[in-house]
Amino acid sequence: MFILRRYERIWSDLLFFHLSQVFIYFWQVIRILNIIFFLLNVVAVAALFLSYASIYINPDIFYIPAFFGLAYPFILLANILLILYWVFQLHLKFIMSLTAIIAGWSFVGRTVQFHSKSTTNEKAIKVMSYNVMNFGFDKNQNSREDILNLIAEEQPDILCMQEFCSNKNWNVNIEKKIADALHTKYYFFNNVNTGNKLFKVGTIIYSKFPIKNSGIISYDMSTANSTIFIDIEINGIAVRVFDVHLQSIRFQPKDYDFLKTVGDNSDQTINESKSIISRMRTAYVLRASQAKKVQEAIKQSPGKVILCGDFNDSPVSFVYSKINEGLKDAFVESGTGMGRSYAGEFPSFRIDYIMGSQSLDLNSFQIIHKKYSDHFPIKTMISVK
Repeated sequence: MFILRRYERIWSDLLFFHLSQVFIYFWQVIRILNIIFFLLNVVAVAALFLSYASIYINPDIFYIPAFFGLAYPFILLANILLILYWVFQLHLKFIMSLTAIIAGWSFVGRTVQFHSKSTTNEKAIKVMSYNVMNFGFDKNQNSREDILNLIAEEQPDILCMQEFCSNKNWNVNIEKKIADALHTKYYFFNNVNTGNKLFKVGTIIYSKFPIKNSGIISYDMSTANSTIFIDIEINGIAVRVFDVHLQSIRFQPKDYDFLKTVGDNSDQTINESKSIISRMRTAYVLRASQAKKVQEAIKQSPGKVILCGDFNDSPVSFVYSKINEGLKDAFVESGTGMGRSYAGEFPSFRIDYIMGSQSLDLNSFQIIHKKYSDHFPIKTMISVK
């Protein structure tokens, strides 16, 4: 009996010793993890503030923050996950990321919204914006008819299209066919491909209201992108409608192939990475210059403003902040979700916008999830008071 009790005591001591060792080991692991996560947290917070800086710093002066602005949704998510990590441990370090997120709360609203379905009055007009990617001919031979049917079904009062094209070899006059589908004769097209008499491409605006004036906003450089405007009258009120198409990144097929297979550190991978970064940097700089031109034109507008277009840039960017100054964003006013409008592979974010003057009501913002192009069409209802 004595021996049995002695063995029980020995096993008890051994069990206590092992449990204490496990606890010490576990505590050491937690301490190491906390140090690692603290360092990651510092990096995540710094990245978040760099993304905020992207709206103030012209990429022509310093382009690095622009990349952080593009990555904002992922940086925001990383900070939210870090908050959950510290809260789970009942640790006050969660305040770091929480404070950083609150400091840039307006950027959260640009990125995600939770509006319920909005109602509009009977006099509201439907405005639609769509980058039709030359009617998708390099991707989908049926895109032209699909897009035509969609436009005829939606019947927007104002339709702005980017990468619109018209080809004399087609068996249809696409400009007139869309006008007929919308039961209007009013449209303004800026052809940037003036060197080719057969193939026209550019930005176009259709309107069910008579066009009183129209114009082109000239950029400081030669580019396939363009911005145009028309002056119309809605309910007796002067409105200038802008159709904006800012500089594309112009990725090549090999760039998309590379983005799908990133992994090794070979010389080819490094060179291709440099090529992509160089293209993006050039596009950021050109878009910044173009956005300033658009901003100046908005300020000179004789009436209220409705602006549509493909900015090729995210809501947390220098470009967006320049153009959005003094305007409302239809997605922020009445959108739901992430607002993803780019249907291609990269960057799969919100890069298409409809905006309006502060005195306008922008309701019922929607993304039409029809993949006839590399962009989804977007629409909203606008009340002109």
